[in-house]
Parts: sequence; C-alpha cells; structure tokens
Amino acid sequence: MVALIMLVASACAEHDGPLVQAQFELIGYSENGRYLAYETFGLFGPEGLARATVHVLDLIERRWVIGSPIEAAATNPDLGLADLRQQARERSRFLIEDLRITRPAVLAAMAGDGAAGIDPHTLSFGVPQPDGGPVAAAVELQLASYDVAATAPCETRMEGSPLGFSLNMQSFGENSAIYADGPLPRSRDCPQQYRLMAVILPFEALDMEHAVALVSMRTITAEGPQRGFVPVPLGTSGRAVR
Repeated sequence: MVALIMLVASACAEHDGPLVQAQFELIGYSENGRYLAYETFGLFGPEGLARATVHVLDLIERRWVIGSPIEAAATNPDLGLADLRQQARERSRFLIEDLRITRPAVLAAMAGDGAAGIDPHTLSFGVPQPDGGPVAAAVELQLASYDVAATAPCETRMEGSPLGFSLNMQSFGENSAIYADGPLPRSRDCPQQYRLMAVILPFEALDMEHAVALVSMRTITAEGPQRGFVPVPLGTSGRAVR
C-alpha cells in the first residue's frame, strides 16, 4: 500500500538563477476534517518554467486521494505562474467539490522563509482559542535528520548520503514519536535538508485530531536542486504515510 510521506509531486526548483521561489497555499478541509487540500506552486528548471499542483490528502488513510495530486506545468516561458495556478485549480474543482472541501484551513504556527533567529528543527503550537487569547496547552514538534538509503541514484547527484527525517512531539513532559523515515522512495529524490515549516488545522478546531505538519525539504533531482513540502498528519493514528 502506497503511503503518503513523500516529496509532493509539485516540487519546485531552487536553482542558482533569480527564479528560486517555491511556496504553498492552503485551500481547506472537508467539513468532517478528513481531507485537506492545498496548492504548491513555483518556478523550476533553467528556464524558470511555472508549475502548480493541487494536493488532496486523506488523513485517515494517510495517502493522496485517488486522482490527486493534480498538476499544471508550463512547457514554455510564455505561460506564467498565474495561468498555471488557475489551470490547476480548475482541474481540481470537481474533486474538491465532490469531497465537500469547504471548511477553511488555518495556520496554527509557521516559521516562514524570512523568519530570522529561529531553530528550524523545532516548532511550538497549540489549538487557537476562539477569542484569540493564549493557547491553553502548547506542544513542541522536534525534527531530526539522518543518513538513509534512497531509491534514486543519489551517488551520481550529490556528495554524501541522502537524508531522511524523524518527527517527535513533546507534550506535558512526554515525548511521542510521530514519524521516522526508512529507505526513501524515488519520489523523494535525494534530500539534503529539512526544516519545520508550518502546522495546519481546520477552522474552529477544538483539538489536534486533524492537525498536519508541513516540512520544507531541499532535495537533489535529475533537474537539479528543488524544494518540496512533506505533509505529516499529527492527530490520526495508524501507519506512517509516504
């Protein structure tokens, strides 16, 4: 069974030229919180071609929903990023409607690309309060990376070993293991670096049952260095996802 912890199919390049941006935007949850949809977008390759992809996750099965991810990729520089993002949203519209993804998603915590002086391997968060007050009980995510085997031919792409990651949660004095990589699937290519990016929750969430952590990853692909986002469900039990 295919699991879901993976480089999202829309990884966008970080190359040495001026076109280095790759970002994500939340779309929303289904009303029952089971499905989360978000978009990744950016520019890739030496020509900076635009790409946008809509991803729909099943948090219970911990895998992509059938038919997702849905990608729109430019074949020439004349197709701009706005055009590709519109195409990806239009192609995913029926899936989004079918799953009734109408509940807003919120960022419970985020370490943005411009944040200075932060530890990229920890991120504290809690369930937002309705009145905007302090969270009742904060937890801390802790990310660690280590050498792993990979399916991709990393020995021809990079020096050193590709990296996997593990994610733990510190809460009420207890440390719980959330996820740990084994050998990496080809979809992850040859990762060099990970950092905690964000924690996502449904609007008006009362607990962390449908929380998802988003891990930013720099990986080496056949096209060169690229950035991807790896989603990790935090509140649902069961197998790890790829």
